[in-house]
Amino acid sequence: MSRHFFKRGLVQSLLGLACVLGFGIVSQTLRAQNTTAALTGTVADSSGAVIPSATVILKSEQSGDTRRTLSNSDGYFTISAIQPGSYTISIEVQGFQKWEEKGIVLNSSDKRNLSNISMTVGSVSDTIEVTGVGQEVTPVDFC
Repeated sequence: MSRHFFKRGLVQSLLGLACVLGFGIVSQTLRAQNTTAALTGTVADSSGAVIPSATVILKSEQSGDTRRTLSNSDGYFTISAIQPGSYTISIEVQGFQKWEEKGIVLNSSDKRNLSNISMTVGSVSDTIEVTGVGQEVTPVDFC
């Protein structure tokens, strides 16, 4: 009887150990699943030339939270660890009109690439304001 009890106890212990190990593997797998999204893109002008150092702003349409980054020397940007939701992305760079896209819906594990970013050259307008006090002008004859 003690030998039978010993075998049964050993089998139960091994099964218990297998369950614990199996649960550990499953929980690691669940933790490894990505619950956030990533957004990438390349900023270019209408001729296809890349634009470095463009300011990229991602704004949550629900909370209003914003994330900012700059495009690199190849015009490429990436924003990672984005919570699922609806977003507006805008891109600004000096000399170009602001580019914006609304209603970008990102779900868990999404890896989205924006391939339609084309910046339009903006118009340059400088305003010069001159103020001063009027002085008397004395006419001079050069003859």
